[in-house]
Amino acid sequence: MRPSRFSLQTSSAFPADDVLTSFFSPDLLPRFYVEVVTLSTQFFSQAWCTVTLLLLGKIKKLSGS
Repeated sequence: MRPSRFSLQTSSAFPADDVLTSFFSPDLLPRFYVEVVTLSTQFFSQAWCTVTLLLLGKIKKLSGS
């Protein structure tokens, strides 16, 4: 009895539909977008800096040689 009850609890505690509906509820959507935007902007700025530094290094190497 105990294992079956445990499996029932876990399956009812973490169904995909409930997770999706709570994740994409109207209250959480703005926060989700803010998180995504901040993360993507941070990632893009870091990548931009890295690419710029690499390009500058290559240009300096080309002009130096």
